[in-house]
Amino acid sequence: MKKIKVLLTSVGGLVAPGMIKSLKSSKEYDFTIVGVDAKKEAVGFNFTDSSYVVSNGNDPAYPMEILDIAKKEKVDVIIPLSDEEMLSLSKKRDDFLKNGIKITCSDYETVRISSDKGLMLQYLKDNSFPAPEFYAPKNLKELEKFVKKLGYPDKKVVFKPTAGRGARGFWLLNGRMDKAKWLLASRDRQEITLEWLLESLKDAKRFPEVLVMEYLEGDDFNVDVLADKGKPLYIIPNKRIVPDAGPVRVGHIVKDKPVQELAAKVVALFKFDYYVNIEIAYRTGPKEEPFIYEINPRVSAPIVANKAAGVDMLLYGIKLALGEDIERNKTITETKMVRFWDEVYIKG
Repeated sequence: MKKIKVLLTSVGGLVAPGMIKSLKSSKEYDFTIVGVDAKKEAVGFNFTDSSYVVSNGNDPAYPMEILDIAKKEKVDVIIPLSDEEMLSLSKKRDDFLKNGIKITCSDYETVRISSDKGLMLQYLKDNSFPAPEFYAPKNLKELEKFVKKLGYPDKKVVFKPTAGRGARGFWLLNGRMDKAKWLLASRDRQEITLEWLLESLKDAKRFPEVLVMEYLEGDDFNVDVLADKGKPLYIIPNKRIVPDAGPVRVGHIVKDKPVQELAAKVVALFKFDYYVNIEIAYRTGPKEEPFIYEINPRVSAPIVANKAAGVDMLLYGIKLALGEDIERNKTITETKMVRFWDEVYIKG
């Protein structure tokens, strides 16, 4: 079998072990996995062949740290797993290419615009793409005004930071929520009232960079795309079942033509390369229509589920980086995905 050495970043994430296991199970390639993370107790270190503790992805020293490790380990391909690392590494992509090291990322400007939730939505709007109604408040007064303009309290409203991942900072503003039930029984719903939000932010030293956005109540899809210079090779929608936000724990890989067509158009608009995760949901009403509400220009958390549905997208992205042929037009089998906890045990 052909030997390939891959460096994965952010292997402290709960999804990293699944990705490593998926690559290691390949019958076509012999993978060696180098893992890096900012925390020494990163769970992925228990599954990699070698591991390194590095700076945070937004540290100026980060790209050169990764380049030094990649040269030392003779890495073939780097797969960034977080937004900060993707942004940092994409800016220095040419330095890696000069050393024969491929990074599965789009160019820096594409990553910069698409990973900023506010810039991305405005870019879609400027290019006549359907986008949910959104506002970027600069203070508490504007926050309250815009939330009410979006229909609160009769309608739910999304609140989230312009830069964030894994549902960090995501809240659904619900003026009709059952507070007692939320307090005592809720586990998966990140709901609060506008009053709670305003109270929480009033003592902030600096008002955060956030968005408020209309809540799309229809079917919600976590769409994985593998692209080659703006041309989608595979588009696989994973219908979100649990939870309402953040990494999908229960999903259903399906075909949805309007969602797939919209994803293809936005891939062409941004000229994405390699892995792209596009979050699309339907606006309910007389005319149901899908809207893009978030883009992550990187590997998604549930990407290995696509392998079970018939397309090993994680592997195909590596093959694309190495200039190898990828099997096209493989059939997707509708597949339900249920993720679960597992444990590792470390002595001492």
